Amino acid sequence: MYIIVTRTFPPELGGMQSLMWGLSREMSKNFMIKVFADYHENHKDFDEQASFSIERVGGIKFLRKIRKAQLINEFLKENKVEGIIADHWKSLELIQTKFKLMHQ
Repeated sequence: MYIIVTRTFPPELGGMQSLMWGLSREMSKNFMIKVFADYHENHKDFDEQASFSIERVGGIKFLRKIRKAQLINEFLKENKVEGIIADHWKSLELIQTKFKLMHQ
């Protein structure tokens, strides 16, 4: 299983959103994928159509970053994860893992 951590993910529009969506979609063809993304209005309809699990985290930016890291750290303890991919180094700074962390 791979975790994808991103602040930018559809249904929000933009280049990075398209990149992270394409990466998630293509990886899900060969691997189990879990995406941790920021909350966005109208995400439920979009998320239901994905072939992988998407967990959304809302709230003010500072607290959202901390909460998302807590959820990921809990997920890492309970699941066998082969790698973590993030859109930015700031998405990784609070994650506690022995993995070599990669970002786009």
